[in-house]
Amino acid sequence: MDRLREKGYDAPLRAYLASNRPFMGICVGLQCLFTGSDESPNVAGLGLIPSRVEAFSSSSKAVPHMGWNAASVASSSSSPHARINHDGLSARYYF
Repeated sequence: MDRLREKGYDAPLRAYLASNRPFMGICVGLQCLFTGSDESPNVAGLGLIPSRVEAFSSSSKAVPHMGWNAASVASSSSSPHARINHDGLSARYYF
């Protein structure tokens, strides 16, 4: 959300969502629609759904690992698809 706001994408996103056209929020995209999330407790969401996304208790449910993770490509990789962190972008990805 902070990056969306920094880039000025939040206003066009809100306008699109207010236009009654179809949209689908997947994973973090869905979380952004809420007022906030346990995953980033100090970051405000878009507030389109007036509730917070709360983490499941791992003591009562099997919860898979999901979140921000580091990824890198072995230096010997010659794949043309090996684009991770080659554009000066952060080597952290959400999966």
